[in-house]
Parts: sequence; C-alpha cells; structure tokens
Amino acid sequence: MSLIRRSIVSKHVFVLFLVSVLLSVLFGVLSYKEVYEITLPVYFGSMFFLLLLFTLFYSLDVIRPLKKVLREMQALITGKDYKKIYTERVDEIGILAHFFNQVTKSFSKVSDDIADRNRLVSDLDVASQLQEDILPKKSPIIKGLEVVAKTKPATELGGDAFNFFRTKDKVYIYIGDVTGHGVAAGLCSSI
Repeated sequence: MSLIRRSIVSKHVFVLFLVSVLLSVLFGVLSYKEVYEITLPVYFGSMFFLLLLFTLFYSLDVIRPLKKVLREMQALITGKDYKKIYTERVDEIGILAHFFNQVTKSFSKVSDDIADRNRLVSDLDVASQLQEDILPKKSPIIKGLEVVAKTKPATELGGDAFNFFRTKDKVYIYIGDVTGHGVAAGLCSSI
C-alpha cells in the first residue's frame, strides 16, 4: 500500500490537462476565420490568465507548504527552535511533514535520554567521591606490623569497605565485602 494517496504531480498534471481540453473545446467550436482574426488576442489573453491562475494555485498548494516544511527543517539543522508541523495532507508534502515530526520526536527522546544519562553519571560521581571520602586516607602505624589498605571498585561504586578503630592500647580493623558491585553494593557497604 502506498503512503501517498494523492500525488502533487498527478494533481497538477490533471489541472494542466483540464485547461488544455477546455482551450481545445473553445477553439474547436469557433470557425477557422474567427480563430484567425478575432480570437488570437483572446487566445493569448486566456492563456496568460490561465497560466497566472495555475501559478497562483501552484504557489498556494505546493510552494507555501513546502517552504514551511523547509523552514522548520532549516531551524532544526541550525540548532534553532523548531515547531511541529500540523497537516492532514496525504501527498508528498504531507509525507515530508510527517517524517520531520517523527525525526524531531526521536531527537527529543534521545536528548532526554542523554540528559538523564548525564544526570546519573553526575550522581554516580558524587556517590563515588562520597564512598572514597568515607574510607580512611592512611593506614595506622602499628609496631611490628605493616598495614596497607586500598580498594578499587570495579565500577563507579563498590561493595568493599574497611576502617580502623584505635583505642588506648588496641587497634581494630574492620573489613567488609558486600556481594556484587555497583550502586546497591556501594550503599550497603556504606551503612
């Protein structure tokens, strides 16, 4: 099934055909003498009038709507504000308008997805920094023991945690490992 139900080209060819039939009938009715002497100026005048009428019709039916579609496409391409094109046409211009609307809808969805992704990445960066700030910066100094503790998460957040607690004469070492990695593991290990 064709998307185009009424073609601009076939419509205008039909109009031109109709005009030529009308002119043929007009001159067929008149005798040779009348055509040659009287109607020659009328013929050129009527041709000029019909050409003017066809140009006006073509301008209103094709050129103006096409300019509107092209103006919105140009706005989209240059990054300016564009508007949805409302039309009920089912010819080539209607297909262009529909295509433009679908493309801009897809751009809008992708743009929203990118904004959401950027927000999530920013939130993960903050959470990663918070998790890093919770961990001790240096290991305690314990006589007769060398302590080195570091963690590197597989993703932005990890499920590993450690800490050191010192009392007057003892040092306690806490090591935690939540199964998995990512946001859920990072939240559980931070609690």
